[in-house]
Amino acid sequence: MSKWLVLSAFLVAVPALSGCGDSGGGAKLKVDRTSGLVTTEAGGHDQIKVSLTSAPDKPVTLRVWVDDPNEGKLDRDILTFQPHAYRDLPVVVTGVDDHVRDGHRLYHIVLDDTVSDDAAFVGLHATPVAVTNEDDESPAILVGEAAPGQLDEKGGKLELPVRLTSRPSDKVVIPVEQPEDARLTVSPATLVFYPRDWDEPRTLTVLSHDDGIAQGPLTVRIPLGRADSTDVDYLGLDAPDGNVLVADDDHAAVVPSEAGVSVAENGTTTFTVQLSTPPREDVTVPVESVDAQRITVSPATLLFTVADWNVPHTVTVSGVDNRVSESMITTKVRFGKPTSADPIYAAVAPSDVDVVITRPCPLPRACTSTPPTSKAAR
Repeated sequence: MSKWLVLSAFLVAVPALSGCGDSGGGAKLKVDRTSGLVTTEAGGHDQIKVSLTSAPDKPVTLRVWVDDPNEGKLDRDILTFQPHAYRDLPVVVTGVDDHVRDGHRLYHIVLDDTVSDDAAFVGLHATPVAVTNEDDESPAILVGEAAPGQLDEKGGKLELPVRLTSRPSDKVVIPVEQPEDARLTVSPATLVFYPRDWDEPRTLTVLSHDDGIAQGPLTVRIPLGRADSTDVDYLGLDAPDGNVLVADDDHAAVVPSEAGVSVAENGTTTFTVQLSTPPREDVTVPVESVDAQRITVSPATLLFTVADWNVPHTVTVSGVDNRVSESMITTKVRFGKPTSADPIYAAVAPSDVDVVITRPCPLPRACTSTPPTSKAAR
């Protein structure tokens, strides 16, 4: 048996684990295998089965896809669970030949969160499933064979294993670069494999740092350079980059200083507005009165720059005397959809500010504390 057949057998023999999207007692999304899948560039395939742990009242759907279409493809891109058919939906993954001698490559089957009109089955998720696409008998460097690493933005730590697929004839040195995303730092700067311990994985340690910027969850690339070795099979071999999903704990919002204000007819009042996090580009927020017959507002737009995003911007509310006798009423100051090249802030939906309009007493004598003159006193 060749060393590549031994490797293939080792990969297939990895124990299957169940991937659940919910650790509580409610509905869950389960995958029968989360690692150890193997495809080949010659068209070899493997499969997983996806289930719900209980029957939904209404159909449940989720999108499935691969994070590297140059290495694998799926036989479907949507899974639909029905109240009567919610278990063991198969997903077949087949290897793709990229016509490049790039060694065995790791990729993943990704399952998006579930969507349904049944509220108990909304947002269920499962861990991405690791798949190795075998590149015939080429030596290779594998990075992060488990699911893509996930880190919280604030003070997280993750270890990514890196290993060789065959014994080199001499030591192999792999340079490690720092990611472009300043939220992550990686160590060590080099990974060294020797013929005597080539099959022991080396570890990349990834630390996260909070940058205070709302940008949503992002997959950050950990760049690895080309291997240096006197072994001609490994010399110049391009190590695949590691990938880390960074969960963002910063939330973009347009924040008024008050949830509600009051203003008299013909009077004015003010409140301020600022952003919750620094934007990556300028943000313009429209401001308008819901009922211009009762209140006016100024200015019509608020401009927040990357330099003054946390400086309070003043909104002035003026009451309008509409000459109509009526009791105290409520209207709103409305903020429109922000305009920005920052996609996070462009998607923000600001909350309105309630405005209570007070008016002077329409009958002055009825408002005085002096009692009316009696008939006998006249």
